[in-house]
Amino acid sequence: MSYGIMKIKNVEMIEITPQVAIKMLSKNEGNRKIAPSTVLKYTKEMLAGEWRETHQGIAIDETGNLIDGQNRLMAVIKSGITIKTTITTYYGDLPTIMLPLDRGKTRSLADICGNGINSKHIGVFNAIKAVYKAYSAIMDANVATSMMNKLSPIFDRIEQTCKISITTSKNITNNAGISRIWGNGVKCAVVTALLDNKPISILRDFKKEIPLKNCCKEYLAWDVEMRESGMGGGAERIITDAETFWGVLTNRTFYHPTNYKKHNECRQEMQEILHQHFEL
Repeated sequence: MSYGIMKIKNVEMIEITPQVAIKMLSKNEGNRKIAPSTVLKYTKEMLAGEWRETHQGIAIDETGNLIDGQNRLMAVIKSGITIKTTITTYYGDLPTIMLPLDRGKTRSLADICGNGINSKHIGVFNAIKAVYKAYSAIMDANVATSMMNKLSPIFDRIEQTCKISITTSKNITNNAGISRIWGNGVKCAVVTALLDNKPISILRDFKKEIPLKNCCKEYLAWDVEMRESGMGGGAERIITDAETFWGVLTNRTFYHPTNYKKHNECRQEMQEILHQHFEL
């Protein structure tokens, strides 16, 4: 079967309750594995009231088999929130691989800004952008360059205070040192804290092989757990890292990502600070 003979039978707007989501997921054959990080992101958005209707809803075939939307449905179940969305029904009995979904390439910051921004800072910038816009943003090159100019003194301050460069990559093979946690989500949280003149001295605890503070020990254990579970370094993981480390930095408390309320509060605190300094 080719794309050319795939035909839409019906499109309608419906309410998806947790009960409806459970029923739809009961016919979910041939899909990719559910992505826990994506489900977590969607769940947070729903609980925070940030979920919005878009053109990309749920898709099924005539037999009721789920073609697209499993992560959204799982988030409805986990959040307990009812959402409105479109449901598209295709003629026939379609394997999920027949639909050309989500294959567009998002423009990177390098594509937009060219040589106007140091490429070594792009990962940090994208993390800040993602937190600022709650996962989605298209950056104007002039704004991006202005933002990087403003952050340069912050980057210098981090190097002077913590003896580590903002461009240093995360090194999970280290048994001690800040570099073992130095991913873009953590960098985003640290930069945001410095923009608000918050102390970042707790970073020094990570220089020890076994940190003294419980929140640092718990963060390290969680970071290892996430790596071993296969949760990679995509946008969802980066934002979750930023929210989690924000709790460590500002409250000396490790909030597990399943603590949706606290994670929403951490993200909102970071967003408020970033909105004071930038217009993205």
